[in-house]
Amino acid sequence: MSRINLKKPLAVFLSLTLILSQIVPVHGADNPKNSDELYFAAYDNEVVENVQTGVVTKGEFIVKDVCRASIVYENVSYVFNEINRGNVIFQGMLVSDGDLVNTGDPIAEVSLSVNVETVDELEAYIGALEESLESYITTNSQLLNRYKTLAESSPSAADRRVAQLLYDRLYVNYNDELQEREDFIEAQKATLSTYKSLRETQYITAPMSGKVSNISRIWRGQTLDNWAYICSIYDTENVRLEVISGGENLSYNQAVQVVSVQKSQNVLIDGRVTSCSSPTLSSNLVGKTKYITFIGDPSNMKIGEDVSVRYESIHTQNAILVPKKAVETDNGGTYVNLYKDGHQFKQYFISGGVNADNYWAVMGLNEGDVVVLH
Repeated sequence: MSRINLKKPLAVFLSLTLILSQIVPVHGADNPKNSDELYFAAYDNEVVENVQTGVVTKGEFIVKDVCRASIVYENVSYVFNEINRGNVIFQGMLVSDGDLVNTGDPIAEVSLSVNVETVDELEAYIGALEESLESYITTNSQLLNRYKTLAESSPSAADRRVAQLLYDRLYVNYNDELQEREDFIEAQKATLSTYKSLRETQYITAPMSGKVSNISRIWRGQTLDNWAYICSIYDTENVRLEVISGGENLSYNQAVQVVSVQKSQNVLIDGRVTSCSSPTLSSNLVGKTKYITFIGDPSNMKIGEDVSVRYESIHTQNAILVPKKAVETDNGGTYVNLYKDGHQFKQYFISGGVNADNYWAVMGLNEGDVVVLH
């Protein structure tokens, strides 16, 4: 007696019954999940065995992202040759690129010399100034004596009064001018003395504390012009990062980690977003540029280094977690194959994001659902 297979006719009958009664909704994440019996009736009801399954769980969901940023130094000092007397001959740099220095530390060694002609010219100039001063003193002393005599011995009171006024006026002007000329001559003599006693070796020193960079290429024995550029010093205690690519979902005050390559190793430095573009923030917190301020120590970072910034773009608790290996997509959206009692059926859901292990199901799945892994 032959066996009659009623499995497929039964499935067709049940399917038609569900359609006619308008019980079965359109599959999708916006529809509530129907009972297991209705879903199983819509399939061919064949038992699927030997499948690998996973379980929908509830837990912490984190998505990590990365962006690129460039270091911005708030204070940079440029080192120049400020020695403005004598010939400044460069002897060598005493620091290298990336060295940390303190204010007053030697940066470069130079030697000084003065041309004999320069000394001779200055000596002659001082001599001329002293001769002019002697002539000035002689002339004005004679006038003062004359006015003083007239003020004391003129026959009329009016003449004596006029002579006294002339004496007083000349005396004040004479003393002021005399003092200025004497001070100027002393300054020239001091310069001459410096020229004659210049130390052979001197140093150009750091104007502030920081990290040395951008050292100028200067040859040993080269004569330095006045205000010739030597190098730059960057204040490594007052720096921040400017985001140059990525980071669209950074938020104000968000914690981040800066990845800096130091001695061929990645070093993580904590930071925090202090300015970002966001329509949800008040105007005093929004900037056209996204900036990150360091919480950790950035002093060992390379000058001008572009760094990676790691941060959490999504972080939520009690999320519905779907194993990534269970999720597929088609024209209808994102879905899984639910599995129960040997049967499987398609279930769409709304995803809130995906990380290395799981999807976050915002709607359409529940904790404890068993899904088929692929």
